[in-house]
Amino acid sequence: MVALPETHLKTATEIPDRFTINEVPVEPGIAPLAATEPPPPLGPLAAFTKKFTGRGFNTIFRPQNSTTPTELPIPQPNSDNILELNLTIEMLSFMEPLGSVPNRGRQQADIFLNGVPYLQSISDVTDPLKVTPIHLEPGIWVIVPPTTDPAEPVTTVARMASIPHGTTINAQGTIASIAGGPASGGSAPDALKIQRVDITPFSIGTTNKISFPSQKVVNAGTARIPQDLSSVPAITQDLLGNPNSLLDNHIAGMTILFTDVLTIDTQQSAIPGGGTDNIDFLVGDAAAPNADAHRMSAMFWIEIVQAQIEVGPLNAGGSQTVSPVVPAGAPAPTFTVTSASAIIDKQSITVTYTQIQYSQNVSLNFATLTWPHVSVATLVPFGEIAIEIYVVKPGDTLSGIAGQFGVTLGALEAANPQITNPDLIFPGQVIRIPTNAVIYTVQPGDTLSGIAGQFFGVTLGALEPANPQITNPDLIFPRQVIRIP
Repeated sequence: MVALPETHLKTATEIPDRFTINEVPVEPGIAPLAATEPPPPLGPLAAFTKKFTGRGFNTIFRPQNSTTPTELPIPQPNSDNILELNLTIEMLSFMEPLGSVPNRGRQQADIFLNGVPYLQSISDVTDPLKVTPIHLEPGIWVIVPPTTDPAEPVTTVARMASIPHGTTINAQGTIASIAGGPASGGSAPDALKIQRVDITPFSIGTTNKISFPSQKVVNAGTARIPQDLSSVPAITQDLLGNPNSLLDNHIAGMTILFTDVLTIDTQQSAIPGGGTDNIDFLVGDAAAPNADAHRMSAMFWIEIVQAQIEVGPLNAGGSQTVSPVVPAGAPAPTFTVTSASAIIDKQSITVTYTQIQYSQNVSLNFATLTWPHVSVATLVPFGEIAIEIYVVKPGDTLSGIAGQFGVTLGALEAANPQITNPDLIFPGQVIRIPTNAVIYTVQPGDTLSGIAGQFFGVTLGALEPANPQITNPDLIFPRQVIRIP
């Protein structure tokens, strides 16, 4: 398990309270149609909630002009490109769904879209002592219902984004689901697996590949950042030869129950919409572009991961923060486990969480070649995931435990896949209680009443019984975990 640097977030975009896209009434006092139109199902986009964070790898061949050459330890003044390699950390923040978004049609009757706005921020951490922000991207993922004009009989997905270097994209594509994970050697269909990706440039409009010395890790005096990779052991020849190997390594040995796969492209003959657009500087002279991003393709794997966490000993009402063991270099989610009853010995608990992996390839045209710009990452939920558990006592039944905690028997069974027979539970067994509780970490200067005031509808009287580990409500301390009911 590799810990991510501590991250403090600030709001980058704001949406007015109760802002819901709607139709303008045809007359004052007449309710618009969208007011009664239910929001289209988000499908796999329903997993895009709150915040995700993780690690990745980025490769980009940057154009180089002799007037503004990149100052390398061993100068490369005659090179028209620089291969920049970035080990990255990333934050992907999602906002509330848009709801029913009316889309007018002429050949076909109106349709309604639904979507999720997002903000992506990526920083370089190749130098472990320096974090360098390199990318900020606002955008929206949308679900598009089946259409008759054009004839598209299935639901599709689209991603619209603005890139700070002067490019906008609109990439539409397909949705697929597979049992298990997308590992390259797994049982998923080949088209949905994590496949090999090659960063070797090729002549524009052809498949003739032209490799460069910077693509060899052992070359320490080439047109590359970092130039000498001997001090960056994480960037291996395998990784440089296939950036998607990072994604494979991150899920090696993981138990992935289910995966939704989003495949999008700005140039698809089957789905004619979409494309890229660039500022004038990037397009340059039509015969000699500066860095024309003419295509973007990507695959997103939304995975449901099952893992084990170890908790205990714990007093009744006590909490413990733990993470599952994950493959080397992979990000790990954090769970805050609250036990309704005492746990005397260490216990293993089955948990599930959503993990997002993606591989993106942007084709940049300059110097008569198409240069692949590949970005990959594995992301897990940011912050602490609240888990409540209960230790079975003699005479307990699963239905009785469900009633005790105010949840349905079905929800309790779903939260405990290790229970194969709901009529057979035994004393000492650990049961996970499904909960939507929010976890808050106390900051310097906080008071319990002040924390209650930060959350709409939460009173100090409700906060105290939800946190039996707090024996004195006037005594809390920074980094203490508070459960918000």
